[in-house]
Amino acid sequence: MFKKRDIKEEILKIEILNRIKTILNNYTYEFKEITTISLSNQESFIGNIKLFDLNKLDEVLSKLSSLLDEYGKNSHNVEEVESCCSPKYHLISFKLNV
Repeated sequence: MFKKRDIKEEILKIEILNRIKTILNNYTYEFKEITTISLSNQESFIGNIKLFDLNKLDEVLSKLSSLLDEYGKNSHNVEEVESCCSPKYHLISFKLNV
């Protein structure tokens, strides 16, 4: 059985996911899901975005940071990935404490 807290967090997770996808619609990206991490006193959401528009990183980070700031304390990390099997991209990993 779901607790009220679980339902509220799931709704919040879906809202954040949809808002991130709305931001990313103007770019070439891959982003599917947000994962929930539950600790005794805190919930966190984590996610990874593959951004293929290499010259748009600062623009995306600015919009993403503004969005996540609305929900709570957050952090992000960026790594440039070059693979033999796919185009070069920036991997944006983020964590949001709610």
